[in-house]
Amino acid sequence: MSNIVLNDYADINKEEGFYDCFPIGNGHIGGMIYGNPLSEKVVLNDTTMWLYDKDLKRYPDNFYDKLKIVQSLLLNKKIDEAHKEAINLFPIEKKMGIYTCAGFLNIHLENGNVMQYERILDLNNGLVKVNFLYNDFRVSRTYFVNHDEDLLVIKFLSEVSIKYEISLFNEDGILSFSNNTLILKINYNKDDTAIIKLKLDKDNYKTIDNKIIIDSNDFSLFLNISTSFINRDIDDKFDIKYNYLYYLKNHQEDYHKLFNKSVFDTSDSNLNKIFNLAKYLMISSSRDMLPSNLQGIWNDKKYPKWDSKYTININLEMNYWFIFNANLVECAKPLIELIVKLNKNGKEIAKILYHTTGAVSFHNTDILADSFMVDHYMPATIWPLGNVWVSLFIYEYYIYTLDIEFLKKYKYIMDDSFEFIKNILVFDETNHLVVSPSLSPENTYILNNKPYNLCNGCTMDDELIKDLIFKLKEINKILNINDDSLDYVLNNLHDYSINNDNTLCEWHEEFSEQDKGHRHLSHLYSLFPGEEISYDSKFNCIFYNTILKRINNGSGQTGWSKAWITCLLASLHKEKDTLVSFKEWIKNSTSKSLLDLHPPFQIDGNFGIAKSIILMFFRDYKDRLELLPSLGLNLKYYKLENFRLKNNLLLKLEYYKNILELDIYSLKKLDYKIIFKDKTFNISLKDGHNYFSFNLKDKENNIFYR
Repeated sequence: MSNIVLNDYADINKEEGFYDCFPIGNGHIGGMIYGNPLSEKVVLNDTTMWLYDKDLKRYPDNFYDKLKIVQSLLLNKKIDEAHKEAINLFPIEKKMGIYTCAGFLNIHLENGNVMQYERILDLNNGLVKVNFLYNDFRVSRTYFVNHDEDLLVIKFLSEVSIKYEISLFNEDGILSFSNNTLILKINYNKDDTAIIKLKLDKDNYKTIDNKIIIDSNDFSLFLNISTSFINRDIDDKFDIKYNYLYYLKNHQEDYHKLFNKSVFDTSDSNLNKIFNLAKYLMISSSRDMLPSNLQGIWNDKKYPKWDSKYTININLEMNYWFIFNANLVECAKPLIELIVKLNKNGKEIAKILYHTTGAVSFHNTDILADSFMVDHYMPATIWPLGNVWVSLFIYEYYIYTLDIEFLKKYKYIMDDSFEFIKNILVFDETNHLVVSPSLSPENTYILNNKPYNLCNGCTMDDELIKDLIFKLKEINKILNINDDSLDYVLNNLHDYSINNDNTLCEWHEEFSEQDKGHRHLSHLYSLFPGEEISYDSKFNCIFYNTILKRINNGSGQTGWSKAWITCLLASLHKEKDTLVSFKEWIKNSTSKSLLDLHPPFQIDGNFGIAKSIILMFFRDYKDRLELLPSLGLNLKYYKLENFRLKNNLLLKLEYYKNILELDIYSLKKLDYKIIFKDKTFNISLKDGHNYFSFNLKDKENNIFYR
């Protein structure tokens, strides 16, 4: 059973207790369960409730002329002057959309004796449960959010009747009671409204000061949130069509359709919890509306850190690294919809500000899919490759599903990204094409004893552009399209540069870094999530040295950074290092409820570490499968079933008593490779099931066909 069970509640009412809560959600409505037996607080979220101002003037006048001044200064090595002029490129208003808390549901009991307390996150069934003895009588509460009916549901059961006081709160909200419904109305922004509606399935209650007072041993609570962002005509009508058992059954059927699409089961219960928690969080935060943001859909602040928005220089991408392998294709829909809107806005920004075609996005975006710069932070702001990175998700979706109609429909987003980059590239003093001005996300280099960020291209720029070109060339071959400009750009980009200490240059020349243990690992992109560098590449030692240099200087202190490091090490087949990194993530970067901590809570680490777990077992490419049997986890058994591979393959991987068995299900004949312990087996997959096995005691590492 994949349950996370906690037996303490002494600290959960503290501010940091939010990190130890259990989340529930349906992609639209989110709830964070504190689980306090006598004074429960449920944090309420609506994924469409953001603070923003559509009328803000985002970009300065004469941006293009100012950009060209900065570019000229950089190209002429006048770095100090370039940074001073670059301030003129920053947005006039640095405010972007802020994902805000919708409110709180409070549930109070009279003081009493509490014993045998436990709270449970039931990952197999998508439920949170709180159980305890209250004055020697058993009490339970069950929480979930129904997707089909869009309801947060709580079931209250006890051996005797208990008096409850139930209320809603938002500091800017107005409470009322109408038609047996408790209503919290919140006016925000200039003309947006959110309405939280709460109703019980029993009539034996009374209201005092807009608080519901009920004395019962068995009742259910139903809550809905809606905002005018989705429906301008929202009202306070709230009808409960069915009973609790219907909503529970419907919720579990819906949840199981996604959660049970793949199976991850090992002899290590902690490993099971961490991976299956990531599946649960994805299903709960990315369904129909917006993709999972920095905190998924769970936020208890009006103004959260980093606005809990979408950061696209790593964090949003990391959220979705594992979903295709975990066979959660359905959860990609909200991200695709955001990318479509971002690209549309990016085309307008490219035209107005860069005087060119194509689409541009910078390092943050929000519910409005704003594609311009967000703040005045030199280490991150002026980085115009955000659209390139997110556009690569179009290829990822295709290569895992082979949905040719999807590819035809959305390929233009990758084309627009390349069109923009192609048009803004300039030649540097070494006669290579670079993006200028650019930067290596959030890092700082030292030149003449001064810290700088802006540069004429960097290693990550080249890696992202190359990755986009490689994938566009592959797609064009499939669709019978010819584009000579792809090769022209590819042939004029910088090659990798190597530092004197045999590590990879982050920029196009060797600079000392202000922070040698920086949390970002941008220049290692082509190892992971990119695919240009593999474990047997001639550059693998360079990349390994670079990872170690980062780690030895303190990198990985944030949860998402440690998750990325773990993925990189696993991709290089570094068994011991991967395991150490994984254990450090658990020890240093998780709360009691196993939520990732930056700190504060930031969900990308949960999703990123799930991908690293997959990489401990296998890494899939278009033409091959690298088997990495548990990378030193010392598992007695494991089973990974219905995991999706590139080329729309399904994998079952099972290990027990030194026998590793594979079943690769293919819909067509395919020439393929399986790599096991650095030995390559060329195989021909047939239509249907393909069975293979390895005996781990076989020193020759032979493969056996069945």
